[in-house]
Amino acid sequence: MIACLVGFRENSVFGKQRPRWPQRFFCALALCFLTTTAKAQSASAPSWDGFYVGANVGLRATQSKWTGLDFFGPPVPGLESQTFNDAAFRYGFYAGYNWQFAPRWVAGIEGEWGDAQKTRTQPGFLPGFSGIFFGIVPGDTVSVQTNWDAGLRGRIGYLVTPSTLLYATGGAAWQDFKITSVCGPSDCGSETPASAHTTQVGWTAGGGIEKMLAGNWLARAEYRYADFGTSRETLHFGAPIFGTATVDLKLATSTYVFGLAYRFGGKAPSAPQPVAEVPRWSGPYLGLAAGARSREFKWTTVVGGPFPILPGVGYEWYNDTEFRGGVFAGYNWQFAERFVAGIEGDWGTSNHTTTQYGALPGVDGVFGPINPGDMIRVKTSWDTSARGRIGYLVDPSLLIYGTGGIAWQHLQVVEACGPLTCGATTSATDTIMAQGWTYGGGIEAAVGGGWRLRAEYRFADYGTMRENFSAPLLQVPTIADLMLKTQLVQFGASYVFN
Repeated sequence: MIACLVGFRENSVFGKQRPRWPQRFFCALALCFLTTTAKAQSASAPSWDGFYVGANVGLRATQSKWTGLDFFGPPVPGLESQTFNDAAFRYGFYAGYNWQFAPRWVAGIEGEWGDAQKTRTQPGFLPGFSGIFFGIVPGDTVSVQTNWDAGLRGRIGYLVTPSTLLYATGGAAWQDFKITSVCGPSDCGSETPASAHTTQVGWTAGGGIEKMLAGNWLARAEYRYADFGTSRETLHFGAPIFGTATVDLKLATSTYVFGLAYRFGGKAPSAPQPVAEVPRWSGPYLGLAAGARSREFKWTTVVGGPFPILPGVGYEWYNDTEFRGGVFAGYNWQFAERFVAGIEGDWGTSNHTTTQYGALPGVDGVFGPINPGDMIRVKTSWDTSARGRIGYLVDPSLLIYGTGGIAWQHLQVVEACGPLTCGATTSATDTIMAQGWTYGGGIEAAVGGGWRLRAEYRFADYGTMRENFSAPLLQVPTIADLMLKTQLVQFGASYVFN
């Protein structure tokens, strides 16, 4: 491994241009990985041919943006949008067929159905209208509900060992959803709902890792992104308002699942499949990871300057899902034939901001209009954790583990008041280092030469933080309770120095 990394480095003394260090590192990583895993192939390899059926569980993160287009006239420009992002536990079933058309290549077709029913609700009658022509009062709500999803995809994969498949997948996807607007008694005299229910067609692409176990069983971890474009919906309100609202809903999802399938036919390993030799799990390791972090963030206004807060409308959600890259390092002890314990630290970063309109939830639309320039922005950047790990070896090359410990999350929250509301643009920024706890688990596969591939899920809870926001032109500081939880799904590659 060391010889491989050193040998790859170009010498600038003789006039050759030395590539930047990230290029050297990742190219050396790929070179060493392919070199060492090539030695792990077995002459009596199992066959991947055959039909399979399975079940999976995981997480579906939804990105949805509601844009109001028309309701008794156009909405105020710049205020017509609101996000309804969310994440939910998902379960599903899948079936397919594999063809191993070369010693290292597998192709196939797969269908799937899953369900993750979740509703995200924001206060307000209609984005772009509530707070301008209608006050935001208790009973006024808008919501997006995501239900079942399905897909029909092709697969193409490469066998890094005879029993370990890295694959890509893509095809058609379907997502069922429902949007609802409720005008409460204070605005409409009585509760007046309107809804639209649609199954939208889109495309999906992703990939994963699949491990062949003894007895024709296949374990996998997979990520897929799906884009359903923008669906134009019409909401029909009855008495007493008798109105029609036209809205656009832009929808995309990210799905992360762990699955177990049974394969019918083909040549299976008669015993747990080694990777050339029984891997040693003890020792220090270093790795890289990439995945997504789903954030659940709720702002609840406690004191809104000189204005009281109406119960039931003083909150707003700033959920989002963002790409995250990171590094991790740790030490493993294989203290029994099938048990591994260890400690691990990791650091990861992302850079994503979520914005909702209105200077203060619970105040805008009641004591003052929501004007352009009024907004609250939430940005989560880097996070880190220190955890313990305990795992069980399903076979000598596949570890299933649990992990838990302490977590930290860095975030920034900005409250901005525009010139129409405050006379001039003013803002208050609060930078927070939240501390909480995290737990989760994953699967890790030894693929030869000290290399390990993993897929991992972790949940983190940072509790509720009470923060003060002071800005010029705002005589009384804002006090808000900020609730933060995150869910992390990532894939990683590491090298064990043993």
